[in-house]
Amino acid sequence: MDIGKRVRDAREARELTQEELARRAGVPLNRVGRIETGAVTDPHYSTLSRIADGLGVSVGELLEEEPVLSGPKAKAPEAGQVPVAAKVLSDALTSYTASRIQAYEGDLQDPNSPHFKTATTAALWGEMLHRESKMLAELVIAESRNVFGALDTPAEKAWAALTLARTAGKTLVAFKETRQLADQRIAAMRDLPDELAQKRLEKSRHEAEESAHRLEELRRVAP
Repeated sequence: MDIGKRVRDAREARELTQEELARRAGVPLNRVGRIETGAVTDPHYSTLSRIADGLGVSVGELLEEEPVLSGPKAKAPEAGQVPVAAKVLSDALTSYTASRIQAYEGDLQDPNSPHFKTATTAALWGEMLHRESKMLAELVIAESRNVFGALDTPAEKAWAALTLARTAGKTLVAFKETRQLADQRIAAMRDLPDELAQKRLEKSRHEAEESAHRLEELRRVAP
């Protein structure tokens, strides 16, 4: 998959210049250019989400392997279309993840964020991030099983699984990257969190990793 070519094709199909896309997406012009030329081959999820918004498409469309951006959307063999329930869940997950990652990144990039005044407040903020990561993974697991259970044909199940697996994978990567950045900033604090905050952070981190592992397993065994 050449994400740069897909962004460029989608932009040109909408008769947008790089400057117009950058303005719509709220990202630097040189970043759009570096993505399109292939200088950046794996853009951060939040950047990709903003570019997708600027193009009026979903992140999932930018990541599809089929060339769907410059013409009519390809039809799934035998299934006709991706089941509506799977599409709704995928779009909702993509939108929610993008908004939450953007909020967390805003805190991480703000040198004056009140969440990072002390190591204790930073640890409690980190706990919140890990718990939301866990909650999202558990939600995807539960809702994906509901979707699969409501489908009838193997073709429907296969395409629903493909749609949700791609979205779940991007969700896992986005939250994992943000959690790692958060852990790095917390570890760099000059003081240490109090004992209770540290225990809560470690527990939430462990639970988030377990949930992510279960979601990864679901992706592998999805019908």
